[in-house]
Amino acid sequence: MNYEDVLIKLSAEVPAGRVTTYKELSLWAYGHPTGTQAIVSMLKAAVNENPENAILTNRVIPESGRLADPNGQLAQLFKEGISVVDSVVSMQDAKVVRFSNNS
Repeated sequence: MNYEDVLIKLSAEVPAGRVTTYKELSLWAYGHPTGTQAIVSMLKAAVNENPENAILTNRVIPESGRLADPNGQLAQLFKEGISVVDSVVSMQDAKVVRFSNNS
């Protein structure tokens, strides 16, 4: 598993106006929710390699909905119609993508 695989998944299944979580990606990639830090590291590497990848990675948020570093992410999510108040996405209102092969 590498960040290219994750970017392909995000591109195919998480369109503008939708979000997913690090936990969902961990479940998809590793079959368990404890790989979230690895997912975070891969997404950071993807953006470091090419800042345009942030368009996809900005749609990945923590389960809590709290944006850790809202610079850029907040503006993009707002522009895509996702409600964010005080740097927190309402998980009840957000259209969270759950990957079908997750248990």
